[in-house]
Amino acid sequence: MHVEAEWPAGPGTLLSLLAVPDQGRQCLHEMSLVSPEQLVKSQPDYFGGLGPGSPYWVELVAAYQRYAEGLCTAAHSEAALREVYRDLWREKLAERDMDAALKLFRTPAGRRWVAAQNEVVREAPERIGETRTPLLTQALRRLQAEQARILELYRRETDKRSVPAVVGQARP
Repeated sequence: MHVEAEWPAGPGTLLSLLAVPDQGRQCLHEMSLVSPEQLVKSQPDYFGGLGPGSPYWVELVAAYQRYAEGLCTAAHSEAALREVYRDLWREKLAERDMDAALKLFRTPAGRRWVAAQNEVVREAPERIGETRTPLLTQALRRLQAEQARILELYRRETDKRSVPAVVGQARP
């Protein structure tokens, strides 16, 4: 069995047997953590006063949604991921080992292993996301608190500079 002929994602090939993780949904979920709605919920002045009551809000939210969907689609397309997996398998496994693995995967035990492996691949991104989401949320809250603190210091400093001093009175 020639490996090059096995590598396209046709029936009976390694790539047709093994699932590729769907990371697009997890990507969209993680992007929702930093959506305009979430940002103004935790920091109302995040967009300089632009918020849900503004006529431009719908435009801002739609632009972010297009950005998130485009990014997640491009970064996690099944075709691109399959290409990466194909290239990695080519690098990591010799042709004779590939032949042996494919023979094993066609046995009843091998088919059970493939089925279990595919379930793991499908469920892993969600499980990983479940543990990562609270960490991302906490990190974002810390960042936003720090940004708010820095912006407040900046505003105070700017306000001090813009208030003219009264003659004969020192500025604080």
